[in-house]
Order: sequence, then C-alpha cells, then structure tokens
Amino acid sequence: MYKKRLSPEEKIHFIEKYKRGEGSYASIAADAGVDRRSFRQWVRNYDACGPDVFFKRHHQRYSVEFKETAIHDYLSGVD
Repeated sequence: MYKKRLSPEEKIHFIEKYKRGEGSYASIAADAGVDRRSFRQWVRNYDACGPDVFFKRHHQRYSVEFKETAIHDYLSGVD
C-alpha cells in the first residue's frame, strides 16, 4: 500500500492518538497508511526525544554555488 510521506504534524497526531489509547499500533498504523513497525519506531523516537524529533533535518543540503566553490578550492589546492 502506497501512502504519501506524512508531515511531522501528522505523525505527532497519530502518536498522540495512540498515547491516548484510541487504538493499537496496528490499527493506528493502518489509519496512517504505514507499516506497524515504522509506526512503532515513530513512537520510540517520540518517547526518547519528544515531538521535535520529527522536525529536525537529518541531512545537510548544499547549494550548487557552495559545491562549485568547494570543487574549485579543492582543484586549486586551497585549504
């Protein structure tokens, strides 16, 4: 089953629904359209780090200009 990527707010909504006892891992994961193991991991992350865990960016994205400058500096031997 395919589901679009859920926003952090949507993930938190489903986790809080689970925490209020409104369903099991399996039933709420099905409502969210995700695998129950993924949902369980969301809950673990939420318990460990709070809701901010879903808003943090995990990968740094660099602009094209920054990459070109880094390549130029590397090729010209600039440290």
